[in-house]
Order: sequence, then structure tokens, then C-alpha cells
Amino acid sequence: MTHSGEDNVENVAVMDNVEGENVPVMEEEVSPARPEKRKRGPTMCKKITEQKEILPIEFRKNGCAKGENRVKYSNFCAATVKKNASILVERWDKFDEKKDKDQWWNIVKDQWNIVDDPKDKIKEKTLKIMNEAWKQFKSRLKTVYMDQGKDPLPVYPWLTQEVWEEFQALKKTKEFKKKSEKGRKIAQMNKYPHKLGSGGYEGKSKEWAKVLSQNKDSPVVKIQNPRGQDWVMGRSEVTVDGRIVLPKDVEPIAHKMLEVEEEVNSSARTVARQEDSLSLALPNPEHTGRVRGRGAYTGWKEEFNEAKP
Repeated sequence: MTHSGEDNVENVAVMDNVEGENVPVMEEEVSPARPEKRKRGPTMCKKITEQKEILPIEFRKNGCAKGENRVKYSNFCAATVKKNASILVERWDKFDEKKDKDQWWNIVKDQWNIVDDPKDKIKEKTLKIMNEAWKQFKSRLKTVYMDQGKDPLPVYPWLTQEVWEEFQALKKTKEFKKKSEKGRKIAQMNKYPHKLGSGGYEGKSKEWAKVLSQNKDSPVVKIQNPRGQDWVMGRSEVTVDGRIVLPKDVEPIAHKMLEVEEEVNSSARTVARQEDSLSLALPNPEHTGRVRGRGAYTGWKEEFNEAKP
């Protein structure tokens, strides 16, 4: 969830995580799931930042990166802001547009082949990636290092002891604790957590297409709404033998979508974009400025060129 406001939560997930980030507990009788992956460590993009070659990158009309280098681009942006943005600044909007944000944007342009951005859409989306990465970095420093009494300096050598001590002092203030509690309450509203990984919905598309082709009897295959189908897949488990297993709280949403689509098809009525099958199946209303099942950086105008069932 992208906000330019306060960095107020150490446990609130970001990047389309209004819908959640924690992996739900699966039913015990489910056949063996995929082995648990090794937890991701800090991303530094050392190979990319040290090479002199300008890297190719493609973008969508809305400014979001696409193609095979999309994840590398996001990781590079994250590494750039981690190393250059002070962790002592309270909020993203406190950084200077020219002195700070333009400088980070220029670092990205020097490394990537960004040739055309007349409306600054690419810059806007890139800075959103940096915003989230910067907040996640501060969150990680708080929960993984400060709260557990660990020293982050060997892992993040650009941090100094003086800055680290000041950061810890800021996190111990009453003001921060109040904001943190507010953030935890927001995090508890994530009723349907996803498990997309760094590639997001787009990064899973090829894998899901293959899985869906092998699960003809699954209710997910019958969902006509593409973003609704992606939303369900992003919260489901794929077992070792390739079966789709829906969590207990997600399965009713999938069946509700099928009911809505059947009703719409039988009545031949047109639905508004905020009343498609996924929106109507979920108990909580849509967020303005972002589209569930599409990620944090896709807005309503980009997704809904016309009404869909």
C-alpha cells in the first residue's frame, strides 16, 4: 500500500499488502506442499551496481517496469534508496524533490536504458518503489536488528554507529510507539494474505498459466474475471503434484465470484468497474488508486478500460 505519509509501522506489509502478506495455515489433510523456501536476505544488487553496461528495461504505459529485467530493476531501485536515503528522516515527503529524489532518479537513469518519459510516469513509479523499499528497510532494521539486539552494520556497511544509535533512540519515543500501534491495527485488517514474492502478480503469470491448464476441475479455472483469478491464485497453494489448494477463507470468495459471474451472464447486464465479480465477492470495498489482484502500482484507469464481469 503506497503512502507518502508516515513511516509508522514496523510490521505493516507493503506493496499491495492491504490484502496481506503472511502465509495462511493450510488444511492438515492437504497433500505435500512445496518445500519451504529459504528466507530472503537483504538485496544489494552488487553485480548490477558495479557493472558499467547500461541495462535494457521496458515499461508499460503507466510507467511500471515490465519484461525479464523487471525484478532486477525494482531491486536496483531498492538498493539505491537504501544506500542513499537517511533512515533518520521520519517521512518520505520530508525528502527534497530536487536534492534527494532527483538525485536518486538520476542514479537509476545512469544504469538503465530509460530513453523516453515525457510525462514523468516512469519516474513517478520508480520513486514509489523507492518509497516502499525505504520504509521496508527501516522496518527491517527495527524488527530484525533492533528488537533482537543484533548489529546491522556488518550487513549494511554504509550505516554508521552514530546513525544506528540515533535510529534506535527515535524508535523508542512515545510518538513512534503510538504510530506503531496504529499500524499494527491496520495490519490486522489484512484478512486475505497473499504470497507472491518479489515478482508480484506478473512474475507468477507463466507459472499460473501452466498450473491452471493442469487443473481443469478447479473452481479457479472457471473464474472469468482475470484479476479475480489472479487474486485467488495469489493466495492459494500449489502442491508438489501440481494441485491448486484454496485456503479455507479464500475458497468462499472464489465460489462467490462464480455466482456473481453466472448472474451477470444470465441477465446480460453491464456492471460498473467497482462492481465486478471480485469486488462484489470481497466483503471490504475497493481502495481508490490501486487495484486488487494487480499490485500496488496499477490504478483504476490503467486496469479498467471497459467494464468486465
